[in-house]
Amino acid sequence: MKEAKPPVIRPAPPQIVYVTPLPPRRRGPGFSLLQILGSCFVLFLIIPIIGIIIVLAVASSGGPTSPATASQPNREWISNFVAEIKDAQGTERESKLRKLIALDPNTKEFPEEIAQILEVQRKLKAEADRRISRAAFLGTGFSSWDGSHRGLTKVIKESMNDPKSYEHVETVYWDKGDRLIVQTTFRGKNGFGGVVKNRVKAETDLDGNVLKIIAQGP
Repeated sequence: MKEAKPPVIRPAPPQIVYVTPLPPRRRGPGFSLLQILGSCFVLFLIIPIIGIIIVLAVASSGGPTSPATASQPNREWISNFVAEIKDAQGTERESKLRKLIALDPNTKEFPEEIAQILEVQRKLKAEADRRISRAAFLGTGFSSWDGSHRGLTKVIKESMNDPKSYEHVETVYWDKGDRLIVQTTFRGKNGFGGVVKNRVKAETDLDGNVLKIIAQGP
């Protein structure tokens, strides 16, 4: 019996692979420092020119409406409002007159009534200013911390058994023109060491000096 011959394995022919080279990558346009500075310079020139153009455009259109021009269209409305005032009576008429003064301070309508209203307003303002000025002046004699009267507090402490135990509770005053009546309520230790509440009323001048003690007690 003949032996079988092993099959002959022939190597495959070599394969040739063709590699297509990639196209070179394009680089973006570069900007030199000189080009950047030139662009900035152009922007600095363009922006002011645009601003000048806008200003000239606004000026040529008449610009923003002035208050005098803006009030002109309201004249018809004010005339109608004046007609309403003529038909109004009592407090409604006075209220409308006050509104007319606010809308048109130079109005020539209703001269006598408006003069009276303006005089009342002037007196009220003068009285308010006087009260504010006097309150500020009188306030110099009182503590901004607790409202106590400095002069009366000093007198009270001098008469106490233990001045260190003084505790302010409340201070009120009455304005009498050239003098004040001041009343202070306070706590403090008595001769036996107990804490009690007392009240002292005194007359003071406008400079904060105590003139006399009017009343004292719990």
